[in-house]
Amino acid sequence: MRMAAGIEAMSNLDRTYLESLFNRWPHMWGMRNRLSHAYILTDTTTVIEAARNDLPGIVAIIRAELDRLD
Repeated sequence: MRMAAGIEAMSNLDRTYLESLFNRWPHMWGMRNRLSHAYILTDTTTVIEAARNDLPGIVAIIRAELDRLD
């Protein structure tokens, strides 16, 4: 649920800005919807793989952008 909450928090930013940071923003939002509304049907392997493979890159992008804005 933390992954869904993080994506939800970012959704308050301008969509164009999000798409410039994350070229797969629509997929990220789709993951949030699946985790929030269809978690029973969600393959846990997919979530684990996203956390292992995609999350470190997302965190790096966010950290770099925060450094740039600071």
